[in-house]
Amino acid sequence: MAVFAIALCPVGTAIAAPPVVIITSPFNGGVVTTQTPTFGGFAEEGHELTLRIYSGPAAEGVAIEEGTFVPPGGAWSIYLFEHLRDGIYTAVAIETNAAGETGRSPPVTFTVSTGAPAVTLNAPNSPPYDTTPSFTGTATDTQPVTVLIHVGPTAKGLTWDHHHPRFDVDEACLGIGAEVLLRTAKRLLEGGA
Repeated sequence: MAVFAIALCPVGTAIAAPPVVIITSPFNGGVVTTQTPTFGGFAEEGHELTLRIYSGPAAEGVAIEEGTFVPPGGAWSIYLFEHLRDGIYTAVAIETNAAGETGRSPPVTFTVSTGAPAVTLNAPNSPPYDTTPSFTGTATDTQPVTVLIHVGPTAKGLTWDHHHPRFDVDEACLGIGAEVLLRTAKRLLEGGA
């Protein structure tokens, strides 16, 4: 008599991993200067992606939702049509792949700031006849500040300007009695110069 043994075991199946989803723009902790920012990042190509934007520093509460299809290569972008008021927001991108696995990006918290930046100019500590004074100050934006130096008592006539992200000017050749006028960087001015 012959005995046959058959081993029964489950057929091996690969378990699909959830898609990796990231937001690269805006960056975490960043500041955007438009009420309709563009969001971008990477995800698994060929699936729908949903972007949720929450008011505040956490992904909680009611969210604004926008969707897009992730194209070949996995780089996605979404232009936000709904206007965001100035304030702090948190975005999360979510994608579900064909296997039903859902991936979520790490939350990205950013600030919308569309108002004019605050800029200060400190008086130079140089003697009155110094032809190369140094200027310092502060600005609430990371963009360069423009310092316009006018010769004379008014903001008219020839100027010398210098763009520098640290807001230092130390190579100005000034005549005696020059007056300093500060204007913010051109992109920050409302309605022109």
